[in-house]
Amino acid sequence: MVIVLFSPCAQAVESYVDKYGLNRNSPAIEMGVQPLGVPSGVLSSIMQRDRILLEKLKGMGNPLLAYPFQRGADMLPALAEGRLDAALLGDMPTLLAAASGNVLIVGLVKQSPTAIVARGGAQVGALAGKRIAYVEASSAHQTLLQGLSSARLSEKDVKLRVGRESCENLGKIT
Repeated sequence: MVIVLFSPCAQAVESYVDKYGLNRNSPAIEMGVQPLGVPSGVLSSIMQRDRILLEKLKGMGNPLLAYPFQRGADMLPALAEGRLDAALLGDMPTLLAAASGNVLIVGLVKQSPTAIVARGGAQVGALAGKRIAYVEASSAHQTLLQGLSSARLSEKDVKLRVGRESCENLGKIT
């Protein structure tokens, strides 16, 4: 996490999240969503349009406000600080949130269809000593760790490289 905080992409994440003005004292239920996620983007869209849910929450003085995030990992600091009340997350961000704080996991929408892709159709065991790129704190990261473990390999047996998403695209979801 320390490396991420000082990277240029982390600064881009901070800037788009900071624009939301999330705070701990809001009476609203502030929820992080991933509009491009499937099926979580569909689920969050339905929740944001469910008139019965919205009317009940508003009547209780807790309107639902949804904020778009590019990645589940971008929501984790706001969840940990209490600036987000809820989030729709993939498997790895959910595991990281659960490991770092008091969270309630209320459902499983899907199991990730992430795959490990290698030149020449190599089996995971043949990746020992090879460079492997992945997106940190993502479903792909979790799949990679599970795949390595199933082949009796550890992170030390391969050369892991964190893939960099394009910083200029962060926060452009509306």
